[in-house]
Amino acid sequence: MAGAHKAEWIASLGPWMREHPNVIGMIWTQAPPPHSSADWRFNDTPGNLKAFKKSLVPYLGCLSGD
Repeated sequence: MAGAHKAEWIASLGPWMREHPNVIGMIWTQAPPPHSSADWRFNDTPGNLKAFKKSLVPYLGCLSGD
């Protein structure tokens, strides 16, 4: 996933987590599956990193968001 769509997808995770309070954990991997050209990094662009921090840092008690 690339471009603005990736930032939108990342940003949608925060609302999704709020709508599903029974979810007690999430694993995010920045490594693509074997033989894939997918770029799953959340910090590959400033916009994606901003979307990640805004949406998910509230759920990550061990990260400051800085």
